[in-house]
Amino acid sequence: MSGSKCQRKDSNTRQNANSSESTAEGSARMPKRDAEFWFEDGSVILIVRDAEFHIYKGILADYSPVFQDMFSLPQPSTHGTLTAPDTCPVMHLSDSPEDLRHVLRVCMPKSDSSFGPFTQQARPSYHMISAVIRLRHKYQMQNMVTQGVDYLKRWFTTDYPAWSAGALYEPDTPLECVHAMGVINLARLVDVPALLPTALLMCCGLDEEVVKGFVCEDGSLETLSLDDIGRCITAHSRLAEHMLVLTMRIFRPEVSDDCNFPTKCYRILQAMLEGVENELENFAFSDVFVSWLEPFERHGGILFECCTECQEMLKRRDREESFAVWKKLPDIMGVHVEGWAATYELFSDSSAGAVAVLRGH
Repeated sequence: MSGSKCQRKDSNTRQNANSSESTAEGSARMPKRDAEFWFEDGSVILIVRDAEFHIYKGILADYSPVFQDMFSLPQPSTHGTLTAPDTCPVMHLSDSPEDLRHVLRVCMPKSDSSFGPFTQQARPSYHMISAVIRLRHKYQMQNMVTQGVDYLKRWFTTDYPAWSAGALYEPDTPLECVHAMGVINLARLVDVPALLPTALLMCCGLDEEVVKGFVCEDGSLETLSLDDIGRCITAHSRLAEHMLVLTMRIFRPEVSDDCNFPTKCYRILQAMLEGVENELENFAFSDVFVSWLEPFERHGGILFECCTECQEMLKRRDREESFAVWKKLPDIMGVHVEGWAATYELFSDSSAGAVAVLRGH
């Protein structure tokens, strides 16, 4: 895992088609004050491309031993603009202004919010989380790296009930499906393989975007490594196979042992199995953990024509078959996550109803 390189030029492989132009322009243009982080009583000026930040070096030094070491060295006090006192030390950084701004918002928050930047209430964007993890990894701000990773784990989770609830598909989620590519690269960068199975799963549904990548807010292009693109291609066909087997097992026309109307329920199960062909778009959808019963539940659907015992049997099959695939997910995606199978064997042995409660059944 840790051997893969993050697809970012500023960490060796980030792709920025305009990097040479921006470098040339940045050297020709006088840097401008950042509108958000320019403190008149600041103690150091950080110049990042064509932006300059007048901030408090003591605060950054408290967060980062790297900055602490950098600030301990003599820094030039001459400055290319007239925006700050000549006596203020100046330091040039190779990061982007957008990334640095995100980090400074965490170190020097201007909001009096009672909740932190990595909470569900704050709902930080992918770009903020990405910047914080990458720069804090670079500058050894480990506490913030941990908080950023923990936030991503809430979305790209190892928890089956949480994933099957479909939070990432809600319209108000702060993360988009394409951001899964960036999550994979972040997981490689900080060596957190637990993020990989669901992030790779999400990438399997991106079609051509998984090759093209997506544009970040600073103009750089986030892409997957060729190895991870290959994993997605291989996994896509394996997921389709599992999807086919899963549907056949869920809708097999065998009624519940406690069925009250076996002839009627048998015909309904047969009709549901035949009706799967009308839901072919679900086979193209790579996430096998979205319930197959939903199409048959809508608007008083055919599911409710079964007796109560057969309805419960179908819901149980749906959970159990989906969960069986979940336990194999790292292997399907071509990655190894230590303890994944052991963890979910324990979960499986606890209470079958726990999944049902969390999924609202």
